[in-house]
Formats: sequence, structure tokens, C-alpha cells
Amino acid sequence: MAAVYAATSAIGGTPAESVAANFVSGPFHITFTADRAENAAATAASGTFHAVAEAGSTSLATLAGPVTCLDIVGHDIGLFYAVGAATPASLYDAIHGVYIYVSDSSAGKPLDVSFVPSPDATATSCAPTLAVFPITSGTATIDPPAPAVARTTLEVSDNSMLGETIVVDSGGRTVYELSPETTRHLMCTKAKRCFSAWPPLEVSSAKAKLTAAAGIKGKLGILHRNGIFQVTLGGHPLYHFAGDRSKPGAAAGQGLHSFGGRWHVVMTESAATTPSTPTTPTTTTPVYPGY
Repeated sequence: MAAVYAATSAIGGTPAESVAANFVSGPFHITFTADRAENAAATAASGTFHAVAEAGSTSLATLAGPVTCLDIVGHDIGLFYAVGAATPASLYDAIHGVYIYVSDSSAGKPLDVSFVPSPDATATSCAPTLAVFPITSGTATIDPPAPAVARTTLEVSDNSMLGETIVVDSGGRTVYELSPETTRHLMCTKAKRCFSAWPPLEVSSAKAKLTAAAGIKGKLGILHRNGIFQVTLGGHPLYHFAGDRSKPGAAAGQGLHSFGGRWHVVMTESAATTPSTPTTPTTTTPVYPGY
């Protein structure tokens, strides 16, 4: 089961963006096609979507309908479809539309997908956001390839919620660390289902170029685990918080206790008058734990 994504340049009436997919995530087998005309709004997309939840050869549930919104940013895809058919029919009573977010790698493999049900049958936008459920089979290619963009891995931002200057990713999303977790003592793990609430800050490979803005203290590194490449700072794995819903400036995870420790927004050197955890640099970049 393969997934193919294509972002094309528009000439005349040809689509400015198009996407076709066929992949599996958990019990879901998902297929969709969509396109958007040149200079058209994301909500002017057209296409079809179909998803079926299966247990072996038995179909448990299906959802299908027309795609009405499509947005492609680099290797990330966002779309919305209005539910036109559902099995069992009771699904339609609560779900009239679904947002789908897919991330894939530059190597052509789809990585993750997220599903966000909506009580509404229309959407005002579908910009790609965090995808957290692993895609278990399929491939993904973008043609032409998304252009390489030089981006700072970590940046700084004045946060009005906290009244501090904090560390954010290249999209402006707040970055967290778990105290007292380190790369040598991992507490937030996929096996504990921690990644669903605290998705790791990832890069595409162990060779990714990492950069940090002025004012960020600690050595950047890459931790390879569970098939992902997680960014670390000063020997501490970095995360996002699902409760922030990928909104720049949101910091709802500050001070929460879970998975054996306390979560902190990563502060800049000037803001962190009393560091919450040691910032001893890692000795190896990238880091590969022995398990």
C-alpha cells in the first residue's frame, strides 16, 4: 500500500497543488486524491477521501466524502473532507468532517498522520499541523521535491503567557524538556505512550544540520530512538506539547507533572536565572542509546 504526494506548478488551468495517497496507519487503510487550482484558496480544493478501519479481513467502520480543503507546505500535507457516508451510520451523528494531517520524509516515506474529527461539514483552513500517529506501510514522494529551506532549528521568542523569552522551533511552537530526563536516562518513551501527549521535536536524519539562535544555551544533538531522530539540547531531549495544538505562543504544558518528572518550557540563557536541569553538553552527536 503506497502513498504518493505531488505538489505541481500550475500552468493555465492545471492544479497548483495535488495529492494522492494510499497508506495504512494502525487499523486504518486510507486513500484520498485532491487538487487545488492555481491561485485558489485552500478551501477551493476538490477530491475524494475514503478510510476504513479493519480487523484482519473484517471492516469495522468506514468514512468517506469529498475533499474541500488542501494545503501543502514542504513535506507536510493538510486537508479537510466532509463526511458524506459513514458505517455504522451513527458515526455521522457526531462527525460531519475530518481534518487530516500527514508528514513525510524527503526520502519518500510517509511518517505520521493525525485525524481531527469536526462537528462541522466545512473548514475555513487546513494548514498542516502536528501529525502524531505512525504510518505503518506506504511510500511518499513529492514531485517536484520541496525546495530545501535553510531554517534555524531553535529560535527565541518573547512569550506573553509566561512573560519570558523562550525557545521555540522554526515554526514558532514552544519547546519543552522533562526534568530530570537526559539522553542517558529516558523517561518519556513511546512504549509508555508518552509521545502522544509529548511529541518529540524531530529532524529528518542523523545528518540534519542543527542551528540555534543567539541566547540559547547548550549543545545541540540528535538522539536516534524508536525510528526517529529527536533534537536534544544540553543533553536533554526536546518535545512539543499536544495540548498546545501547534499554536505559536501556546505554553499550556509548563509545570505539568507526568511520566516521572516535571515539564518545563525551555528558556533562553537570559531568562533561565535558575536552570531546572543540568545543561552539560552531550559527548556524542548524534546520540545512539544502547537499546
